[in-house]
Amino acid sequence: MAIARDEFHHRDWYRWAREQADGLRRLAEERINTDLELGLIAEQIDEMAVSQRAALRSQLRRVIEHLLKLEYSPASGPRRMWALSIRDARVKARDLLTTTLENETRAALAEIYEDARDLAADAMRAYDEDEAAAGLPPACPYTFEQLLDRDWRPTPRHTES
Repeated sequence: MAIARDEFHHRDWYRWAREQADGLRRLAEERINTDLELGLIAEQIDEMAVSQRAALRSQLRRVIEHLLKLEYSPASGPRRMWALSIRDARVKARDLLTTTLENETRAALAEIYEDARDLAADAMRAYDEDEAAAGLPPACPYTFEQLLDRDWRPTPRHTES
């Protein structure tokens, strides 16, 4: 069943914005007679969509970074803050998620994970947790669904100190 255009805007704003920007660029190339700066409007709409994608990826990086810390870090003090950060990032990520962004993000998960793993490892090394940092897996151990699941947490691989 096809989605009505006005409903499409609300269901998948990211995709709608990218399509609208492309349409405005095509109109600008046709040099229609208008005072509107179609090319600039298209760029602004496209930048808003790209910003939404970047925000989603940022929240998922934060989720992954703190999941890794919960699972691999021996530190006990910051655990509550990591858990709160994960909860907050998941809420924000779910708010940003659209079907198109989900598909793009699933495809980029390895890259997002690599950045999050580097952030987690750097933070661990800053607190002399070199062994824990070295033990972080090279590939993402979490599914996309786990990253967004409000209640899921990994089992710690250490005895808390």
